[in-house]
Amino acid sequence: MDNNHKSKEQLMQEAQMLRRQLNLLMANNAEHQKTEAAHRRLIRAIEHTAEAVIITDPQGTIEYVNPSFERMTGYSSTDVLGQNPRILKSGWHDASFYRTLWQTILAGQVWQGRLINRRKFGEIYYEEMTIAPVFNPAGEVVNFVAIKRDITERVQAEEARQREFRLLEQLANRPQSATIATALDQLPLQERLPEAFEKLVQHYHHVLDLALQQRSYKIEHHISDELRNISEQLGLLQASPRDVVELHSITLRNKIRQANTTRAQAYLEEGRLTVLELMGYLVSFYRRYYPGAGVQDIARNPPSRTNKE
Repeated sequence: MDNNHKSKEQLMQEAQMLRRQLNLLMANNAEHQKTEAAHRRLIRAIEHTAEAVIITDPQGTIEYVNPSFERMTGYSSTDVLGQNPRILKSGWHDASFYRTLWQTILAGQVWQGRLINRRKFGEIYYEEMTIAPVFNPAGEVVNFVAIKRDITERVQAEEARQREFRLLEQLANRPQSATIATALDQLPLQERLPEAFEKLVQHYHHVLDLALQQRSYKIEHHISDELRNISEQLGLLQASPRDVVELHSITLRNKIRQANTTRAQAYLEEGRLTVLELMGYLVSFYRRYYPGAGVQDIARNPPSRTNKE
């Protein structure tokens, strides 16, 4: 039957069917456009994020890296597309480390951890990485997405802080310092007089801030006078060199916890100078008020304001 012989009812049915198909097509197109727009927004966000992003296929072949990855590793996208992330391996992790990583993500779980990797030109760096599997509607893993953050500066600052504390421990255990501590033979100042110790922490906290201002803005704050004042208070309280170490360590930990990497490093450098100066003033305090006396005399006859005067 040609169109000329179709009934009005048949034509109406066909028109309604075409309209439904057109509506469905338009709806699908709108949904597609919506999905495409969301996809473009996601790509823009990944392109501009500070974290490095890698997308691989289920076998680990790299399909995409963002600009932050290129800046972090020194590899361009051209260098790594089609490659495996193992090109970043530094040799610091054994086979069991990577085996556990792959077992985790192949099981559909998220893996998080810290790695030591190597940049394109050989430099070692530290990173925190999260790898998550991507599933299709059937529940199959179709991609892995890795997000990486360079934490090299943070790790180096922590290592510097640990070296600083080890140096302070060595300083507190030097023969002269150890002799004073043995002669005093008493509980740490923090336990004996916690309120006085806390005031000293606050004072030293302030001195470190002044030292940093002096370093950064060339403002004279008479740091040595402040440290002599603290050393006198420590001496009057029969503090030992180990009390100085504890005072410095507590203050420095609080400072670093609240600071960015650059400022934390500045605190470490200034702190090294201030604690050595403070330690020297404390020893000089005991010598000054007890000229010619042995350290045992200090323990038997501790400093007081009357002795000083």
